[in-house]
Amino acid sequence: MRRTIASRAGVGLLVLSLTLGAAVSAGADYTYFDDFSGDDAMTDSYWHSPFVEEVPPVHLEGLLSYIDGINERALGFYGGFEVSSEAYLGYAFPVAGPAPGIASGALSFEVPIAWHRPPQGLMFVTVSYEGVGGGFTETFTQSGVYELEIVPPAPCERVYVHFVGDGMALDDLSVTLMSVTPTERETWGAIKALYR
Repeated sequence: MRRTIASRAGVGLLVLSLTLGAAVSAGADYTYFDDFSGDDAMTDSYWHSPFVEEVPPVHLEGLLSYIDGINERALGFYGGFEVSSEAYLGYAFPVAGPAPGIASGALSFEVPIAWHRPPQGLMFVTVSYEGVGGGFTETFTQSGVYELEIVPPAPCERVYVHFVGDGMALDDLSVTLMSVTPTERETWGAIKALYR
């Protein structure tokens, strides 16, 4: 389920100012945050387009490049000039490795700027679950702050989040995952069965 937390009417300015860098904490619950002020996206993601300091005027493949705004930095997605050559960035959460029993969570992020190359700025966000099937893809064409629910069909070990886009920027990526113990998993399975 998608919720738009805030929408931007004006395009072109990055307006939030956060001083936190990428942070990861583990335990029964897992939280990941990256405001793209550092280069953690390169190391924390397992799958990504090439990162470049400057985007050349002509490029065939999708590229990722940091965009400096008034008070912060975001990650820009630049599609190439070949068909289906959008920029991509993929994560497996938890970043440090599998964590059995992930039962729910939330994904939130900001699209602080969307510039319109023909036909328009576009970003696809896909969430999938290791070993239990399910998942979804959402499409975004406007700047704003978005929150997506993470609800695997059964407890899983990893959640995959992929961003694919062109003409948009990504900022303030946050993922929170809630786990269940083996006893809770049986109860969780029974509850899920009631709603099928």
